[in-house]
Amino acid sequence: MANAANPVELGVIKSLARPGGNVTGVSFSVNSKMSAKGLQLLKEALPNVRRVAILSNPANPAQLQWVSQLKAAAGPLGLQLHLLEAREPSQFDGAFAASR
Repeated sequence: MANAANPVELGVIKSLARPGGNVTGVSFSVNSKMSAKGLQLLKEALPNVRRVAILSNPANPAQLQWVSQLKAAAGPLGLQLHLLEAREPSQFDGAFAASR
């Protein structure tokens, strides 16, 4: 695997310490602290920001987890999230047009 987001929670491996089978790779586990920190940094850089659009692929299980964590982190910062969804690059234009 290459740069798998939380492979244990997604059911790809049994544990990071003992993945089992023939699995080698790198894991980047996105957690609520990292999601909250990203929004916090955005708020510090742009103190007047109130709405934030995020682009997500709903077909990717890791994206669903990330969006959930962003939603939880946004409220305490006074941010409203606007979710844009695209499953493939051909859908980007439509997703961005919907955000206007």
